[in-house]
Amino acid sequence: MPIPALLTVCSLLLPSLAPQEPLAKARSALAAAEQQHGPDSVAAAQARLQVGSQLLRAGQLQPAREELLRAIAAAERAGEPRLAATGRCTLAAVWLDLNDPAAARAAAAAALDWRRVHLPAGHVAIAEACNALAAAHAALGELAAARPLFAEARAGFDTAPGQGMRAAMVSGNLAALAARELDYLGAVDHARAAVEAASKARGSEDRTTLQLRANLGRALLSVGRLDAAMHELEPVLAAQQQQLGARHLRTFETEHTLLGLQMTTLPEAPALATASRLAELAAELFGERHATTVSVRRLCIEAQLRAGEYAAALTSVERLLAAPDLDAAMTRSLQLVRSRLLAELDRHDDAAAACDEIERAARQRTEPALRIYELTQLAFVHARSGRRPRAIALVQEVLADPRLELAWTVPLLRVRSQLAGWLAEAGDSAGAARLDIDTLLASGQALDATLPSLLESERRRQKAELQSCLDRLLAAELGGAAGVDARAVFAAVLAWKGCVGRELEADLAALRQRDRGPQQALRDRLQQVQRSLGELLERGGESTAEWRALQHEHAAIGNRLSAHAVGRAERLEAAAVQRALSAGSALVEFVRWQRNGEPWLTAFVVTAAGALQRIELGALPPIAQAVSAHVQILGRRLQPLDAAGAALAAAAANRVQALCWQPLQPALVGCERVHLAGDDCLLLLPFDSLPAADGKLLLEAFDLRVLRSGLDLLAPAPPAGGGMLLVDGAGADLPGAHAEVAAIAKLWQEQHGSKAAVQDGADAGALATALAGAEFVHFAAHGHLRRGAAEHGASLELAGQRLSAAELAFLDLGRARLVVLSACDTARGDVVAGEHLLGLRRALRLAGAAASVTALWRIDDAATVAFMVPFWSELARGTEPAMALRRCKLQALAVARQQHGDPLPGRWAAFVLEGR
Repeated sequence: MPIPALLTVCSLLLPSLAPQEPLAKARSALAAAEQQHGPDSVAAAQARLQVGSQLLRAGQLQPAREELLRAIAAAERAGEPRLAATGRCTLAAVWLDLNDPAAARAAAAAALDWRRVHLPAGHVAIAEACNALAAAHAALGELAAARPLFAEARAGFDTAPGQGMRAAMVSGNLAALAARELDYLGAVDHARAAVEAASKARGSEDRTTLQLRANLGRALLSVGRLDAAMHELEPVLAAQQQQLGARHLRTFETEHTLLGLQMTTLPEAPALATASRLAELAAELFGERHATTVSVRRLCIEAQLRAGEYAAALTSVERLLAAPDLDAAMTRSLQLVRSRLLAELDRHDDAAAACDEIERAARQRTEPALRIYELTQLAFVHARSGRRPRAIALVQEVLADPRLELAWTVPLLRVRSQLAGWLAEAGDSAGAARLDIDTLLASGQALDATLPSLLESERRRQKAELQSCLDRLLAAELGGAAGVDARAVFAAVLAWKGCVGRELEADLAALRQRDRGPQQALRDRLQQVQRSLGELLERGGESTAEWRALQHEHAAIGNRLSAHAVGRAERLEAAAVQRALSAGSALVEFVRWQRNGEPWLTAFVVTAAGALQRIELGALPPIAQAVSAHVQILGRRLQPLDAAGAALAAAAANRVQALCWQPLQPALVGCERVHLAGDDCLLLLPFDSLPAADGKLLLEAFDLRVLRSGLDLLAPAPPAGGGMLLVDGAGADLPGAHAEVAAIAKLWQEQHGSKAAVQDGADAGALATALAGAEFVHFAAHGHLRRGAAEHGASLELAGQRLSAAELAFLDLGRARLVVLSACDTARGDVVAGEHLLGLRRALRLAGAAASVTALWRIDDAATVAFMVPFWSELARGTEPAMALRRCKLQALAVARQQHGDPLPGRWAAFVLEGR
């Protein structure tokens, strides 16, 4: 998102006392009053006030101003100062829309002065005048004067009956004020409160409610929540176009904001044509020199910049700057664009002179948001002109600003990353590394602070901003940069890996702990939407209008639930992970990153003895190809191979062993247990199937355990005492699954001493309730996977119904020590950088399961029964899950060698236990 979005959070709304009557009716009433009582009568003044208010509602600002001025004059001549004060409050709103805040301040101050003298404290009319005067102060940049007036207005409307809509409007104004004071999260909270209050007072389709929703969209845009902003603004624009018409002021404002957002998110958007059309409309609505018109013409210039038409853009900028009476703030904004264009056109000396002038003006600004914006833009112009030291100094000054309370909005995250890149290019590798480490360690705070729960796409978008920090940091350490601490780098890698998943897991857990109030209805509807999306995906309907509508509703529900997310991220230390390792054990943390533009794989090996080593496995593509070939062969090794097939399988396994394990061996000397936290293709690799020394497999040589990341070693154990739940979701085509469930139920009662509950999964509500109390869960079912759409395309088939990964993640498995998915392809999914695999395996973690067993490929029905029954027998006797799985694999391996002279890894290596 471009930095200018920091300045366009919420427009100021002022309440009007005029009833919502059509303009024609108001004019008819005015004519009747003048004819019956005369043009200077109180009745005529009241009627003219109604006409002015209706003109304001219709966006006809100039006529509204004239009518209101005449109404105020008539009221004063008639000796009705109360009516004149009402007119001045409404006139203040008109002056603000006409971009004359000084006139608005004078009108509102006169109204407030009279009301404070003649009305009792707390009167609703005083609150109205406070709001009008505060808005004028805010428009003039007098934020300290505006804040207490807004607070007084909100308190007055809150305590007065029937004033919910006005209270909502003041919340909108508070949102605007918070944004200008750099409290962007506060702006989102106030804007959302305004929408909720307005919806309650008048309904979600009311015109003012729609405008407040548009303001919420702008607030979301300012913190980088682009999807959420789009989902708020698009339906608002459609409703306003239908209710108000395409040429109405409010419709125009929403489309203006949406165009800026589309230019950010949709490179192919026809921005130039749309911006040109809106510019002509703005000139008609406001006048050619109005700041809003200039703002849209600036969007036209941005479109020219995107198209590389620098000379044409410079001509457009200079034409606008030559216009008389241009707003001062817009003048400086255009001057910044001009400086950037001069740099792009290699006129660096001209750009330097322009920057010096702009910087002098910027340093005199009292509003931190504008000052930060201008200094940051100046830094980028200096960088383009080759003055990198000056650019670095300006950005460092911005980031050190004590007024910058929220340093983790998406634009500022980009600024931090850019600064680190400049420092690295300038030879300050240590300074760049320190900044990158700090950014990555705080990544959880960034994601939790600025992005909502459930909308993973937005979190992943912000995490993509962190990718360059990771790449630069790992490259700096690999290059031997002085002052780069290896343990701090490792801690940054841990913070990077899975940070979106950890935040989502915590958000979902917090939602589940809330009582069954209004949020429960939202959660229930979200599950219905997720189920419908999965069904549509199964039918190939992801390009339909129904799919888009459901996706929109899914995001909208997530936005509403996001209000209940809470900050909780903590900074990480590598020493804590090391202390969690038992004697004779090690952690291997794999991480994919970009080295010189090429995908690269690195491993960090941490041992309980205190060693930390970084090992380069090399370019990712050959590793991925080798892993894929090996896994494909494994999936077919259910029966003994002939000599040629065995040779091919051995060659594939040896190739993977040489690439992925052999480089690690020197660092693992003396280790018996190895925790493996994979990344990218290694998430699909069963390491225990690889060859070891003396003809053995790694399964026999090491106790290998799979983790999402090394942070799993710090995770607390779930509470004990839950029951055992068996879910028999298989149909007639899986007879072994029915036998499997029956056998596990019998042995659990015999060996564990308690009866297992058995369900078929047909009743979704009953299943959810049973899962919430289970300590051990076993699903016997069909597994389905559609790559590229794993959130809804990965699913379990239960009694003829699909349970998608998205639905599964929303269930409550917070008491589950272990969940087993005895179904095909349940360990696979879509790879996302640093975020594990999107699919059922990850959904179990999001649902709260401490550990899971899933399958990497299609598994044989009979072979699965033969494996799962002994596995649960071990668990029933109290064996820890990881040890139980290894024993069963060793037993299956021994039987295969004894009976077939072949390890037959296809029968046992598919099963992966992840977690603790």
